[in-house]
Amino acid sequence: MPPMTARCHIEIDDRAVEATRGQSVLEALHTHGVVVPALCHHPGLSCPATCRSCVVQVEGQGGSRMVTACNHTVAEGMIIRTEDSESRSLRSRALAEMVQRHAMECPICPASGECELQEAIGGHGPQAQAHELAGSSERVALGARLHFEAGRCIQCSRCARFEQEVSGAGQVGIKGRGPQIEITTGPAGVDHPLSGNLVDLCPAGALVDPASTVAAPAWTLRSVDTTCGSCATGCAVRADVDSAGQVTRLRPRLDSDVNDWWMCDEGRFGFDQELEGRLRLPEPATPDEETAWHVAVDRLRRRMAQPRSAVWLSPFLTLEEASVLIDAATTWGARLFLWSVEDRGEMSFPGGFRISGSRAPNTTGVGRLREAGETSVGTTKDLQTAIGEDQVGQLLMCGGGPAGVRPRLDRSGVSFLATHNLVSYEKADLVLPASHWLEKDGTFVNDRQQLRRVRPARAPMAGQTDLELFLQLAGREPTSAAEIFRELASRHEWLEGSSHAQLDANQRTHPQGVAAGGAWVDTLQRQGLLVIEDPAR
Repeated sequence: MPPMTARCHIEIDDRAVEATRGQSVLEALHTHGVVVPALCHHPGLSCPATCRSCVVQVEGQGGSRMVTACNHTVAEGMIIRTEDSESRSLRSRALAEMVQRHAMECPICPASGECELQEAIGGHGPQAQAHELAGSSERVALGARLHFEAGRCIQCSRCARFEQEVSGAGQVGIKGRGPQIEITTGPAGVDHPLSGNLVDLCPAGALVDPASTVAAPAWTLRSVDTTCGSCATGCAVRADVDSAGQVTRLRPRLDSDVNDWWMCDEGRFGFDQELEGRLRLPEPATPDEETAWHVAVDRLRRRMAQPRSAVWLSPFLTLEEASVLIDAATTWGARLFLWSVEDRGEMSFPGGFRISGSRAPNTTGVGRLREAGETSVGTTKDLQTAIGEDQVGQLLMCGGGPAGVRPRLDRSGVSFLATHNLVSYEKADLVLPASHWLEKDGTFVNDRQQLRRVRPARAPMAGQTDLELFLQLAGREPTSAAEIFRELASRHEWLEGSSHAQLDANQRTHPQGVAAGGAWVDTLQRQGLLVIEDPAR
């Protein structure tokens, strides 16, 4: 059998092109910018070819025949026709049958504008069709963040295949055949850590997140590619941002080396649980808010320059932030320590997706800086011992993660305590607002030693980022995270040859785009095969 990299020569609509041996006809069409709908198909699932919406004509050694493009492979000399009258008629009829079963609720459907069925009908469906309008079906709650609109279901079976092949939960199934197919669930509904992916998978808006019914429509959002900071897996995600600059939702991006097409519910829904309590200015407050940061930084620098100072590094810092803070501590003559989050045990799933046991996104990265540095960095246990032996008079405790994840520490022997947190939840002499990972520019290293690019999706709520704060503490001029990374790459062999630009290219990140569904719809949009727009236009 030839390797997947072997090439073959085919023809698509009278155009001679090359394809990869072993790839499907649909993949070859997409590669060369040809759009045909494929509403039951998803590249992360098995391919039953039940919807028949991707029918094309092929000519080969066996003569001319009509085939479903999603589950037939290309062959040398194959001729593919997508624009012939028979192919177009068969696709239109398949779509017409789906529309007849589908409730016409586009104006109120949260999937409107990023709906695969909507896009397919517009480009390949019947231009006019008699349709018996039916009232909206009852919305069934399958879970806290998953509702089912039976009247919109086109029986593509993606959800059932996902439950069997990827999550392994088996909490969604199908029964019956043809028009009598029904979606079924267990008595407890759907409750597993990957359930949010079901909304991404649905091509017709039948599975919805109830919170999305009051959200801004997709075509009004811009998107920013980044890496999820909710655990050490480092999933590639897209943050969708509204016109006010607020991140309204996270969706997975395709990354075959890390998360494939999926993400977990904790990352998807829990990224901003502490939004309302976020710190905006240093505490205690100063009479003049405009000088609050200047006063706080000056005070901390003077205190940390005294003998018996220590810095407790956080695994929620980027490589760039940790590096600058280590340099600042070295200038002060302060001792360095690093805290870690208690491991909760890794979760793995039949489809290969996993959720890291560590809730901190950069334990590995900061740990590698510690190992490679000239200054020794102790553990939390070492810090507690030093405090008990009266070796720590001033302590800066770094955070940036959810409240309560930092280990408990007996600080009774510390005379000056500064904390660095997203929210104010512990007493200290000085409290510095931290940056959320959605506000960071830099890099993480996940628990598989893979460099992950982090991009800011919104402005820092505290008015400045952690990197800007640490540069001030280090007495350095303002500079970019990319420049700090260049410095790191020149000092550490394990980063040699890497750069922000190279990571952006390898991980296919873009500074800004248009929001679009889950990872599959997002990929189609990036390939120019699907347009996210107001369907009323």
